[in-house]
Amino acid sequence: MVTIFTSYQLEELEKAFKDAHYPDVYAREMLSLKLDLPEDRIQEKEKEEKVEEVEENVEEVEEKEEKEEEVEDEEEKEEKEEEVEDEEEKEEKEEEVEDEEEKEEEVKVDG
Repeated sequence: MVTIFTSYQLEELEKAFKDAHYPDVYAREMLSLKLDLPEDRIQEKEKEEKVEEVEENVEEVEEKEEKEEEVEDEEEKEEKEEEVEDEEEKEEKEEEVEDEEEKEEEVKVDG
């Protein structure tokens, strides 16, 4: 059964659920009388609030995981770039050593 709440009822329910996320039977009965709503409709609103809270928490966790993945991806990219740079430096040093060896060979042959 779907209940359409008036803006006043919604406002009062939201205030009540901010004060106590899980109002007890007495609090629900008082709200029922104050808002002219059956008590089971107040429980439905409570369930809706819980569902919304869980959905918000799930969204927060998903956003956090996405950010962590982005950071991990960036770190992996940086590591690969460093590996490429290290490999290039190693190749340059090897070329320098080869050049020096060739020069030494030339000096030996000339000398």
